[in-house]
Amino acid sequence: MIQNYFKIAWRNLLKRKFYSLVMIFGLSVGMTFTFLIMSYVWGEMRVNSDLRNADNQYIVRSKWKNPDMGIDMATLGPLGATLKADYPGLVANFYRYDGITVAVSKNDKHFRDEVQTGDSTLLVMYGFPLLHGDAKTALNRSNSVAITEEKALKYFGRTDVLGETLTLHNFIGGKQEFQVTAVLKTLGNNSVNNLLPKPVEIFIPLSSLDGRKGAEDNWDFPYMITYIELQNGIMPKDLQKPIAQTLATHGSANTKANLEIYLTPLKEYYLDANNGLVRKMIYTLSGVTLFILLMAIVNFVNISIGKSSSRLKEIGVRKVLGSQKMQLVGQFLAESIILALLAMFLSILFYEISRGAFSDILGKPLPSSLALFPYSLVMPLFCAFLIGLMAGIYPAFVLSGISSIDSMKGKLKSIRENVLLRQGLVASQFVIALFVFAGAVVIAKQVDYFFNKNLGYNKESLVSIAVPRDWTPEGLAKMEAIRDQLSQLKEVSNVSLSYEIPNGNNGGHTGLYKSGQDSTQAIHTQFVSTDEKYADTYQIKILAGKFFNAKQGAFQANRIVLNQTAAKALGFANPQDAVGQQVRVHNVPGILTVDGVSADFNFASMHQVIKPLGFFT
Repeated sequence: MIQNYFKIAWRNLLKRKFYSLVMIFGLSVGMTFTFLIMSYVWGEMRVNSDLRNADNQYIVRSKWKNPDMGIDMATLGPLGATLKADYPGLVANFYRYDGITVAVSKNDKHFRDEVQTGDSTLLVMYGFPLLHGDAKTALNRSNSVAITEEKALKYFGRTDVLGETLTLHNFIGGKQEFQVTAVLKTLGNNSVNNLLPKPVEIFIPLSSLDGRKGAEDNWDFPYMITYIELQNGIMPKDLQKPIAQTLATHGSANTKANLEIYLTPLKEYYLDANNGLVRKMIYTLSGVTLFILLMAIVNFVNISIGKSSSRLKEIGVRKVLGSQKMQLVGQFLAESIILALLAMFLSILFYEISRGAFSDILGKPLPSSLALFPYSLVMPLFCAFLIGLMAGIYPAFVLSGISSIDSMKGKLKSIRENVLLRQGLVASQFVIALFVFAGAVVIAKQVDYFFNKNLGYNKESLVSIAVPRDWTPEGLAKMEAIRDQLSQLKEVSNVSLSYEIPNGNNGGHTGLYKSGQDSTQAIHTQFVSTDEKYADTYQIKILAGKFFNAKQGAFQANRIVLNQTAAKALGFANPQDAVGQQVRVHNVPGILTVDGVSADFNFASMHQVIKPLGFFT
């Protein structure tokens, strides 16, 4: 009987080719979008799940009473190693790293690359697959480096490069040779090498690069990204007292008063970071997908009922000949399932055609259907049957419920009596369309705000060039020479040399207070190391005083420039009152004189309020 259902259904679909094509195409578009989004959601949900012992791994996070004292994703330098050493029954392993950007060279190839300087436990703890090398010993030597196969091809043109060397520029103006001891296979998306904005594919041991040493032993260094792996059966709550005891033993008074340490499961961190941004995005995209799929199903229902007049006599004849209602229901459901199956196969084709463009929009690669096999076959089949049942069940019961006499006479009275639901379905389509339109308007306004908001500086035609950060007198002279040569180009109006640019990457934070004031009342201020040409280059407005010796006069030591927010935080009613006043900065010897006050500008993300900012030369 089921075979007959599908045979008759296939004949009816061929008889109404245009109608069938409209139905198939409409469903296939909705299903294609569903498959694209679900593929993306599946990839996002699986971030970190392929790491070794991922269920026992946690990222150590910091909650500061004063958020300017540290960052959420990092913690104190020695904490991870100390917990492992003092509580081996609780902590099975740990990994810490400090993320840096340095110049990397091989012969005539020179690039600035992201580098992790971390513990030697990296490869063993996470089980990253290797093409070449030994995970247990690869990072034991101070001059060793592990790279991915992509970096091996980039610098050497091949992947079998064990024993080869890379040159890394250090932070004191020198160069150091590192020997390749491991080549990793392509790394999937994870919160170890992809935690920071740019993925890291070069790994060296902690304190192996001159000018960047000692952070792992410094209890006042709050920017060490730290992971720990707990022993089987140990829960994060079991580590609360050991962490508190460790902080009480090693932390400074200021740290103990302001810091709370907590653990987040590594498998959940990616979804919950940044106030659950990824999780919210997944829910939003899933909701949009559901709306689109529902609209496709509503179209199916409406078209099915709208075309019912051509089926009335068929239904009447079959009922007169003895067909039962459930047999007719099965017939119509078979037709809808066949339509859904055909739409499914078409949607898989559309998926392969559109996934490249969709990947570019999302900024994440989407796997091919073959890479997702057998899920790429099982899930679409399940969806096709489910959608076929959802889309066909109402038309099936409506059409099969028409009386034999009305069917034979071609009367639509029985259908008109069910018009309320059809009207409701049409109304729901318009409501959904209105919500989508309203959402598009809001997003358009957000995009316009993003591109046209006054940041407080002119970002047009600004180009950032990275130079070796050598802050020795000789290195500084070289960097200033590069700046001066660039400024002589006729195409260049201004050039500035600075340690930071306004891209959201924070400079150093420390306390700022008036001379003679209690240092405990200091305001936490972000500081930017720059030269006297910074304000002119970025076209930052100076509200009072001057930006060091940019316009006139000789260089004067012990000077500082504040932004308007910092001046207000120090208690100055207007910018002019701050000029010439004396201030102090924690860990900076001597008294500083305020040279000028700049207008506020967005140094970090526009999601953040503008905070106190100071400029050093």
